[in-house]
Amino acid sequence: EVVIRSMENLYHILQDKGITLDTDYT
Repeated sequence: EVVIRSMENLYHILQDKGITLDTDYT
């Protein structure tokens, strides 16, 4: 759960920078 929590925090940090992880990098 600690790892998942860290990933959620990282996700929010990236969103604050205007980066989304929802896109396909193909």
